[in-house]
Amino acid sequence: MQGKDALVAILKDKQDLLFVEREHWYRIPVKSAPEIIRNDTAKYIAWYQPKIFGNEAFAVRRYAEIADVSVCLRSDLLPEEATSPKANDRYYKISFNEVLTFPQPIVSARHRRLLFIPTTREKLFLAREINEVFSGSSLEERLWHELRTQHIPAEREYIANGKAKTYHIDFAIFCKNARLAVECDGDPYHLATQDVHRDKARDVDLQTKGWIVYRFPARAIERDLPQTIVSIKESIAYYGGTE
Repeated sequence: MQGKDALVAILKDKQDLLFVEREHWYRIPVKSAPEIIRNDTAKYIAWYQPKIFGNEAFAVRRYAEIADVSVCLRSDLLPEEATSPKANDRYYKISFNEVLTFPQPIVSARHRRLLFIPTTREKLFLAREINEVFSGSSLEERLWHELRTQHIPAEREYIANGKAKTYHIDFAIFCKNARLAVECDGDPYHLATQDVHRDKARDVDLQTKGWIVYRFPARAIERDLPQTIVSIKESIAYYGGTE
């Protein structure tokens, strides 16, 4: 699989869009930056526009080829906020030249919230729907391909709130009477005792917010994918079909 070299990032507000279009830079706090920025492998950046953008919301419309990534203080980027408590926070300044527009926006049919999607340029430029942008593990990619083949609507890396924390669900499926969280448990990552305990705590936390959690180990996806799909379809039917 091609290494990840493209990043979809959030445009939080219209001021951020002005910085992108007029000044040709975008900022990410160092403490929360994705690895693709930390290790300097990102070659392209694109932006997802949330609800605040009105008619242009819930879509990726613009992208650019990255020219430079540097680290600076927030006060250097936003001198008008020099007295802000965050003035000395460190940010990655991502610089680029021409900002381009996709011929066709990459839309989110579910109007979902996003933060960062590290992906490949190939996926980015071929995508027409936001779930097609994600680049996951080999298990996730295999299950995703089969879900699409079987016309099962799923949201990839869906941000869901538990009672205690916020989580990224591998695949979220929205049924008429329930929300299904489908997780791919790649071995041996999910087999160590501490990981099993962590996963159980996570599942319980999600259940407090109404999620029904299904975990499929690597062998179920690699060796018996048809039965895995049957199990998912049976669960969807039990909970009234998809929305």
